[in-house]
Amino acid sequence: MRKKTAILIGFSVLGLLDSVLSYGLPLNFQYTGFSILWHWYLIGLLVFVRDKPILLRFLISSLAAIAYGMLFGSGSLFIWVSFVGLAVLIGFFQNWMNNHTRQFLVYLLMVTVFDLFSYLWMRSAGAIGVSFFFWLYRMEAVTIFVSAICIVTVMFADNVMVRFFLIQRHLERKHEKKLLAKMQAQKATEYL
Repeated sequence: MRKKTAILIGFSVLGLLDSVLSYGLPLNFQYTGFSILWHWYLIGLLVFVRDKPILLRFLISSLAAIAYGMLFGSGSLFIWVSFVGLAVLIGFFQNWMNNHTRQFLVYLLMVTVFDLFSYLWMRSAGAIGVSFFFWLYRMEAVTIFVSAICIVTVMFADNVMVRFFLIQRHLERKHEKKLLAKMQAQKATEYL
């Protein structure tokens, strides 16, 4: 499996997971119970672009936001602004994210900032009228916990994929060296 194919399949699976879970466990806009905001796709995007240059982060997140809006969610301007903003912002933490614990904390911070932006966007548009603390208790409390599990899962999958492609590249180089040695041996016997 090629790396580009695996990345496209991974983003498709994360987007579908977001959609299916959002459909299966819809938000409770009456705020009579707890609700979960799913962020599999966003977490996958942040994990993927964390070490890329700023222009590449901008382009990848723009394309990811457009694809997410067209295929899995609403194609709103908010999705594009927030995905691009968070992808660009995560690059500023690149030097600080030198271990898994720090990466986890930055990803959790980014997801929480995304939810806070969502709340402020809907509040300013008049879509919700609940107080911040009530929203934090009913919507964000469970979301942070579930997002932490999602982050650990996506980070694990990223580490597995990185190791898989390193091993694959190592085996391909080893095979190429064997072929080169075999070709050189054939040429040497032809000259004799």
